[in-house]
Amino acid sequence: MPASSAPDTGTGVRTRSQTRAQIQSASEPQVAPEPTRIGNLEPVKPATRRQNPIVPWRPDPAKSRGSTTTTAGTASTKQKKSKKNAINPPKAGTAQAAPTGNTHKSFNPPNESSPSGVSGPVGRSILRASQEKFEDMKCSTPIKIVKTGNGSSKDDKELIMAQLKDIPEYNKDFLRKLYAKAIPLDEIDTFLETSPLYDSKKKRWVGVPRVARVEDDLYEPFVKIIQAIIDGPGKPKDGVTSTRTAIDTHDISFIHHDSDKLTRPDLAILATGPSFEEPLPKEGQKRVRGYMVGYSNVASVFDFKLNRGDSRRKQVEQLAIYNMEIYLSQPNRRFCRSLIITEDKVRLLHYDRSGAYITEMINLHKEAHIFVRLVLGLSSHKESRVGLDTSIQWTIDDNGRKVAGTIRVRDGRVQPMKEEEKFTLDMSEPPQICNTIRGPGTTRWIARDKNGARIYVGDAWRSFGRTSEYELLVEAGASKVEGVLCDIIAFEDNIAQTMEYRPKSFKAKDFFNRTFSRVALKQAGPPLSAFTSQLEAITVIRDGIIGHRNLLISGTLHRNITMDNILIIKDEKGQVAGKLCDLANAIPSYEKTKLSPEPRVVPRLYLSASVLRTSIQEKILAPVVHDYLDDLEAFNYVLSVLLLRYKGIGAVTPPEHEGNEVLDLWLGSSGHAASLAKLDYLATGPADWQVPPFWSETCIQLCCDVSTYLSGVAQEKIEIRKKKKSKWAAFRKAAFSRLYDDIDKHYSSIIGFFDAALAELASPGGQDPHDIPPSSPPAIAGQRLYNEAESSNVAGSDAENSDVAGSDSEGSYSERSSSPTLEGTPHKQTPSPGSTDLLQDDSGDLPSSPSIRALSARQAKLKKRNTSYGGLVMVGKRDLEDVDEEDEPPFKRQNTGGGLFI
Repeated sequence: MPASSAPDTGTGVRTRSQTRAQIQSASEPQVAPEPTRIGNLEPVKPATRRQNPIVPWRPDPAKSRGSTTTTAGTASTKQKKSKKNAINPPKAGTAQAAPTGNTHKSFNPPNESSPSGVSGPVGRSILRASQEKFEDMKCSTPIKIVKTGNGSSKDDKELIMAQLKDIPEYNKDFLRKLYAKAIPLDEIDTFLETSPLYDSKKKRWVGVPRVARVEDDLYEPFVKIIQAIIDGPGKPKDGVTSTRTAIDTHDISFIHHDSDKLTRPDLAILATGPSFEEPLPKEGQKRVRGYMVGYSNVASVFDFKLNRGDSRRKQVEQLAIYNMEIYLSQPNRRFCRSLIITEDKVRLLHYDRSGAYITEMINLHKEAHIFVRLVLGLSSHKESRVGLDTSIQWTIDDNGRKVAGTIRVRDGRVQPMKEEEKFTLDMSEPPQICNTIRGPGTTRWIARDKNGARIYVGDAWRSFGRTSEYELLVEAGASKVEGVLCDIIAFEDNIAQTMEYRPKSFKAKDFFNRTFSRVALKQAGPPLSAFTSQLEAITVIRDGIIGHRNLLISGTLHRNITMDNILIIKDEKGQVAGKLCDLANAIPSYEKTKLSPEPRVVPRLYLSASVLRTSIQEKILAPVVHDYLDDLEAFNYVLSVLLLRYKGIGAVTPPEHEGNEVLDLWLGSSGHAASLAKLDYLATGPADWQVPPFWSETCIQLCCDVSTYLSGVAQEKIEIRKKKKSKWAAFRKAAFSRLYDDIDKHYSSIIGFFDAALAELASPGGQDPHDIPPSSPPAIAGQRLYNEAESSNVAGSDAENSDVAGSDSEGSYSERSSSPTLEGTPHKQTPSPGSTDLLQDDSGDLPSSPSIRALSARQAKLKKRNTSYGGLVMVGKRDLEDVDEEDEPPFKRQNTGGGLFI
């Protein structure tokens, strides 16, 4: 039946065919995306989830100038050499406006799908010419995947150690010189001579056993010694109101940031002051002022070990867990330090954005003054000495909680440098924090100026040799790039460097210096997660895609598309638009420096299927450049996260919700397995039963249409990369060049999908909730089966010489064990003899496989679930047998309102 004659369902909710018919151009037939083809390979046809997909509206070529699917004219030599051409995409209603009048004009989209009338080199559009500049790069810096653990302490430790990589050990001389200038020996010598806790003649601390039976024997004597040091030479000067107290915490559980997991450091330096706040009490616990201790109010933590005890690796990984939580709970941290203490020795561990290091042991009895100085340094009342950024300070109320704060920004663009400008932190929006120790450590602060205007302040640790975010923002501003936040208030570079925290002549094969910088920008809006309607959310994503295209035309690729990096901007009239922010991971086309051997540490939720297979562990596919297609795919995952995770405005789904299963596969599996899961997802898009009823049929269909359109492109990239050997380099370059020739079509088609969806959403009933099938399929979404014999044959041969699609370990992209039909009945695929689960044989990932084991265990639990909607087994919650000696059974925690993860 034609769409225009679709019958009334009688439910009062528009059907997809009804709303689509109102916006479909009568002069242009519905055309599905063309199947992709590589060389003499058979074309890969993207799977379709439903009939009558939303087809992007295209203008009449005779009436529209500068179509994105054709060459928009040619450029003169003068135009090609000019670097001052402003990037001014046309106003709304030109190239790609939906043909429905003013359906979404109230949201004032900044521009449409393509610059009108602009042109590049002969025979190419300006967009294609801009992309061509990136093709000279050999390949992108490899990524280091950051995945979520399975909830066990062992898995968390393995993940953190994988981040930190090689950990050097520095000699005793560095430990002896540390804090030497800041803390003179005079007061320390006086303390050692007069304290009853140290025997100067025997050169030994009193009460410390020579050989302890268990670690518990060390707690009491060392707590007394450390507290005496704090009260003696560590006593603050007059007028200082902050406090430091040594607390035995071996039986006190510290709750982790925004989770129910618990760990217990042996000793903590409880601190009060402008950077510390008391942790919220546990459920059923009464607050006792001055005795509430957690990761949010400790200056440092120590661990006790026996001389015959744990290995160095175990010492490092246990303290890495503690210091990771200090980073997350204290967002103004620049570095963290801890001590490991035995019966007669002490060593220091240091963690910062370039990784970690450890020192050799020294005898704490014979070199007591060094031990005292270390304690003083790690418990100092000077917050900068313990690793805190003092340009960010808070006001603490009587309950020990942060109620107000300020951030100071100095503008180093002009000399002499002006005085710091102070902005008021917006306490209603917690800082967004990077949940890794090593890496750029991007932290985003929302502040207000004197007039109450919203200010975006971004902190980042830039890897040596990379272009600074400030330079890219200046270039974007000079080119008048629309859709990107680039109105700079202040910028300060070289605030600190990680090499300053190490010995002067140190050597470490895995060290890469990072420079700390801060930028303040005007007119920052809240992130996409603060959407107030479906229409607003889709508009903002669409504008973000347009901003991404404009930025690419100016010569910069964003490379970090996430929900937090797409902002909701409202003008004085209340009209909404979307803007991209955070260019800390962006790369300009002119950056020709050598590839950094340090991989990028990035979260996997929004990474494309191709980028997930560019890690340093990848063995099957050839390395490839992170390109605009990867970012377009990331925009689709942003839309997917909205649909699968949010059940309404400001409300997220519970962990057991069906939609979170998809996200769990992306987050909790290895890079290879996550890539396969995303390829499966792209083949169909989200299912009705995975999406909360808040979302309309139009939004679901939009996600399905964009997914299936990108599915063919993603598969094509994988097929090209299978030709891995160097003899295929020319083939790969030519194949990617042909793929990039459709760049205008890629952008216009995807933006067109959004335009058509916006027209439907703006129509009466367009945002009505969708219907959910009565029951959800019991099969596991995304699970793949493949023939074990076939896989082993491919692994043992040169898979690159095969011209048959799907001949390597990827298997066939169209095979799914759990693709539900439209009626909600699952298609169950029975494993053939000798077949196995692909997720159990991931040749392209890390040798250790806790994620694979965790994923298999999770799948086994999910197979036992009830077939009724919502009858899932809770994922990510640990059983009591998972609790190790450092933990206690989990409990519920009160809402923290703490920092958000980026």
